[in-house]
Amino acid sequence: MAGSLNVIGREALIKNKRVSGRPKDLADVEALERAPAPKRRARKQALVTAKPGSKPRARRRSTRS
Repeated sequence: MAGSLNVIGREALIKNKRVSGRPKDLADVEALERAPAPKRRARKQALVTAKPGSKPRARRRSTRS
């Protein structure tokens, strides 16, 4: 059974930690800002064809669990 996982982005994480104002979160903000941002990987899109001879189109990602 496949599921989905939602994650917060780096900039939103830093913003949320800064807004909380807790000493631990502020220390995390400093560490996150010192660390290099991770490189983004390109998402591969699978191509499917509806009928033989038709043009390929990008497959839609299912949002169902």
